[in-house]
Amino acid sequence: MKGEFIEMKSAKEVGQTIKLIRIGKKLSQKDFSKKIETTVSALSNWENGRNYPKDCLLYTSPSP
Repeated sequence: MKGEFIEMKSAKEVGQTIKLIRIGKKLSQKDFSKKIETTVSALSNWENGRNYPKDCLLYTSPSP
């Protein structure tokens, strides 16, 4: 990947993606946060674009 650039998504774009995934799985914030082992407050902050999740959460997905 030498010389290649990866476009960084804004916190708002990342949050929208997380929310779409959660809604697509028909999960509440409470249930989704349990699956990804975080708090409802943190999930809400991500979905509202206030901050980013930890890098490790961006590369893993909850098991079905």
